[in-house]
Parts: sequence; C-alpha cells; structure tokens
Amino acid sequence: MNEYGMLSRAVHRYSSFRMTGTSHATQLWTADKEALSAWETREIHTIGAVNMLLVSMFREDLEGAKLPLLRQAVARCIPLSKYPQYKTELKITLA
Repeated sequence: MNEYGMLSRAVHRYSSFRMTGTSHATQLWTADKEALSAWETREIHTIGAVNMLLVSMFREDLEGAKLPLLRQAVARCIPLSKYPQYKTELKITLA
C-alpha cells in the first residue's frame, strides 16, 4: 500500500485499519521494531519533503553565492544523496 492510501484509510476511519495498533489507549512509544522502522521511514520522507518545499519556496534567495551561511545551514538538513536532485531541479548548489 502506498503512503497516500495508508493515510487515506487512517483519515477516513476504516474500522479494520489503525495506524496506532490495537490498543485503545494512546501509545507514546513502542518496542516493535517493524513499527518503529515504518515510522522512521515516514519521518525521513516527511522531513525531506518539507525541506524540498521550503528550499523551492526560497530558491531565489539561495541561488548563486547569495547567503552562504543560510545555504550551509540548509545543506546540513538535507542528505548528501539528495544534493544532485536539488542542483538539477532547483538549480541550487548546497555543497
């Protein structure tokens, strides 16, 4: 199931679908490695998407040699593997 499908099922309250497990109480943590791994993957993708959105919104401020300290800070929030994508799609050099 893709991310949209999973979130859609959670939002529309399918009775057979729960993102939080079977407990009726609010869970603040879990020791289930599979659930933690899925959460971590979602968190990484969400933070990456937010970073891409913010960088694309402020792209003009990050072009060329403008604001080198800001570009340096932004670069620390983005995995090295994503640098080429930012360079080709947004025309921004982070490193």
